[in-house]
Amino acid sequence: MAPVEPEYGGALLYRQQDVSDTELLDRLIADIAAENGRLDRVVAAAGMRQVTPALNKGLLLPVYNSSKAAVIQLTRNLAMEWSPVREDGSGGIRVNCISPGHILTPMVRKNFEEVPGLRETREAENIMGHLAETTEFKGAVLFLLNNASSFLTGSNLVIDGGHTAW
Repeated sequence: MAPVEPEYGGALLYRQQDVSDTELLDRLIADIAAENGRLDRVVAAAGMRQVTPALNKGLLLPVYNSSKAAVIQLTRNLAMEWSPVREDGSGGIRVNCISPGHILTPMVRKNFEEVPGLRETREAENIMGHLAETTEFKGAVLFLLNNASSFLTGSNLVIDGGHTAW
């Protein structure tokens, strides 16, 4: 467990998990809750590595793009189900997601090695002219995890360096 920035308090526990192995994922979450006596917030970040055109039409990343749309809709559905506080006191769970732009992760760096010119293309595709470092999302995640976002649920926070503003 690593401490979060001192001014925010608390701690952040990072675990890497194959999200397609749901049995192991359930066990991991239960273990974290048991180890700490509780589980207050969860941030899920999943990615996939596929850079191939769909049906030879030049549309890159069709699997990723459709999975991102599914995550956004799942966020909305879970917010509708989990956010209302019920008479028995259950509920009250805020559910939001982040849609990041291109982030310099080991997986993305591998794509850049395999596809000449891809990095330059991705950098030119957003207004800020560069790719994000993973640390640039910490503030947004902390916002979503604390009470500063107490009236925010079912939302998709786009952090993409202006990519979708074009």
